[in-house]
Amino acid sequence: MFTTNKSHLAALPIEVIYQIFDYLDVETILFSIRCVSKQLYSVATTYNRYELDFRYIFQSDLPVIARIINPENVVSITISDELCANNQVNLFFSHFRIDQFIRLHSLNLIKVEAHDLNKFKDHIMKCSLRTFSISLDRFHNTMHMSLISSILSHRDLYNFEFKEFSNVISEMQWPNQCSLKHVTIYECHLETIYHIITRLPYLQTLAIENFCNNSFGTTVVIDDSDTDLRTNLTSLLLNRCTNIRMNHVEALLSRLPALKHLRLLVPRCEYKNELFDGSRWEEFIRSKLSLLNKFEFSFHVSKHWIPNDVTIESLIAPFRTPFWLESKHWCIKCDLEKQIHHEAFHLYSLPLFQNYFSCPEYRNRIRYSILNVAENSATIIANTSELFLELNKTMFSESHENVNSTPSYFFQNVKILSLIINQIGSVDLIEYISTVANLSSLEKLTLVLWPKTEIISFNASAKILFNQASNLRSIEIVCDFDTIGMIFMNDILSNLPRYVKHLETSIQNVEHAIMMLERTEYLQIAKFQVTNANEFWNHITQWLSQSGRKATIKSDSLLHRYVGAPPISMMYLWFSKSMNKQRDTSVKEKRMKLMHTSDCS
Repeated sequence: MFTTNKSHLAALPIEVIYQIFDYLDVETILFSIRCVSKQLYSVATTYNRYELDFRYIFQSDLPVIARIINPENVVSITISDELCANNQVNLFFSHFRIDQFIRLHSLNLIKVEAHDLNKFKDHIMKCSLRTFSISLDRFHNTMHMSLISSILSHRDLYNFEFKEFSNVISEMQWPNQCSLKHVTIYECHLETIYHIITRLPYLQTLAIENFCNNSFGTTVVIDDSDTDLRTNLTSLLLNRCTNIRMNHVEALLSRLPALKHLRLLVPRCEYKNELFDGSRWEEFIRSKLSLLNKFEFSFHVSKHWIPNDVTIESLIAPFRTPFWLESKHWCIKCDLEKQIHHEAFHLYSLPLFQNYFSCPEYRNRIRYSILNVAENSATIIANTSELFLELNKTMFSESHENVNSTPSYFFQNVKILSLIINQIGSVDLIEYISTVANLSSLEKLTLVLWPKTEIISFNASAKILFNQASNLRSIEIVCDFDTIGMIFMNDILSNLPRYVKHLETSIQNVEHAIMMLERTEYLQIAKFQVTNANEFWNHITQWLSQSGRKATIKSDSLLHRYVGAPPISMMYLWFSKSMNKQRDTSVKEKRMKLMHTSDCS
C-alpha cells in the first residue's frame, strides 16, 4: 500500500533532504517527491529555499504551484517576457502576489516591459533582495533605465547583472548610495568602466562580457577629480576586448591597486600595442599590481603585421623569468596557428579561457606550440561557454594515437554544445565525449547528423549523453528525415529526459512534427522552422484536438535566406501538461491531502 511504503529519502535528516532539494527543480519536488510519503509531504511544505524558474514550468502547473508553495519559502524567481516565453509576466501576476515573497533574495527578469518592471520595483525596495539580473530588448526606453537606477539604490543589493549587447549601460544614472559589490555587464565602453568604478565605492568584482574602446587611437579624457580614485575592486574580468591597446590597459589598471584577479581576452590585436610584451607586463605588475595573484589572458595577432625577426620563441622568452615561473607560478603558452590567408600567434595563460571553441578545427590549425615551462604532454584545460565539436573517424584515430605534436583539450563550464556527428559509431561517441568535456553545466544541446552518416543506432549514446547533462533544458535536432535520420530522431526522443523542456528543429513534413510531439509528453515548448506555416498550423491544431493535448500556437516570420527563397516561419507551441500527467498529479495531491488531514486529526 502507498501509506506503508518506506522511503529511504524520508529517513534522512531534514537538513540533508533540504540540501538535496537545492539541486532539484520545483516540479520534481512538488509533484514527485512530495507525494511519496507524509514525511516528505511535510518536508516539502517547510522547505524554504524554493527557486522558481518560470521558463521551465508548465503553465497548467502554475495554479497548483501557487496553491502549494508558501511565497515566504521562495528565495529566487526567474521570469521572461520573450516571444518564446508566451507572456510569462502576466501569468505570474495572475497567480501570485509579488508582495508575499518577503524572503526573495534573487530576481532575474528577461525582456520585461517598463510597467511590469515598475511592479517588481515597488516590492524589491521592501524585501531583502541581494541579486538582481535584467536583460532588455532593443525597444527599451528611458523609463527602464530610471527604474533600474532606483532598484540599484536598494541597501541590501550587492549583485547586479545587466544583460544587454549594447552600450545602453552608459545611460545609467548610478545612485549616490550604492552598495553593489559584484557587477556583470554584457557590453560597455572604456569610459563607462571608469564611471562605474568611480560611482561604486564598494565594488569588488566587475565582469564585462564585451569590452570596447570606442576612442581607439585617442586618449580617453577622465575628469581630474577621479585622479585620486580609491577602489575596493579586487577582480576585473574583460572577457572579450576590441580596439584595446596596452596604454589603455595600463591607464585603467593603474587605478586598481587592490586588484588580485585579472582576465583580459583579446581575440584580435595589433602587435605594436605591446600586449604581447612579457617584459612590459612584468614591470607593470611589479610596480602597479603587487597584489595580483591570478592573471588570465589570451591575445591573438596576425603574423602578417609582425616583423620577420619575431618568432614563437622570442615571444615566449620574456615569460621565462623568475617573476613568471617562481614568484607567480603562471604557466604561459604560445601557438603558431595556420589560418585561411595567413598565420597568427596566440599567446595565452593556462588554463585557457575562450568564449567559443571549435574542435578539431582549432586543434588542427596549430602548427607549433611552446610553453614558458618545461614541455609536457598534459591536457589543456579550456574554459568555454560554447563548444562546437565535430565527431568523425579522423578525430578518433588521432586521439587514440596520442600524437604528441597535437595538443589535447578538456572543456569545462560548457553551457552550449553543438555536436556534429559525421561517420562515427555510437560506442566511440560515448567514450570520446566523456574524455573531452564536462557537461554538468550544459543548458542547450544541438545535435547535427550529417547526411550519409554511418550510424546504426544512437540509443546507447543518447542515454549516456543525457546522463552526463543533468542541467540540460533545451535541445535542437538537425537531420534529414531519411531512414537513418528517423532512427537518429527516434533514439533521441526515446531517451529524452523529462527535465528537457524545449525542443527545436527544422522540418519539411508536418507529420514528422506530430511524430516528435507524440514522443515528448513532458515537453513545455516546441519550436519548428517551417516553409508552409498555414499547412503546419492546420494540421497541428487538428492533431491537438484529436489527441486531447492543449497548447498555444504562435508564428513568427523569419528573414529570407536569399532572393526567391520560400518564406520561412518559426512556429511556437506552448504545452499544458499532458492529460495523463495532470490526472496523475491530481490523484497524488488528493491522496496526500487525505493522509495529511488524517495525520493531523
